[in-house]
Amino acid sequence: MARADDNYSVEEQKAVKKAAKLLKVEDDIALALSRLVEVEEGITALRKALLKTEILA
Repeated sequence: MARADDNYSVEEQKAVKKAAKLLKVEDDIALALSRLVEVEEGITALRKALLKTEILA
């Protein structure tokens, strides 16, 4: 949910880290999940560019 508005602020990042700790998610797993989301966002942007599904203003 923190990335829903395409703005992942420092405050949101801290909240995600805090939630992960409360849920007893290991630091390396939390980092891997964060990186996975970044990669997926990049792939989505690339697919949209290749398929020209992004409307340019």
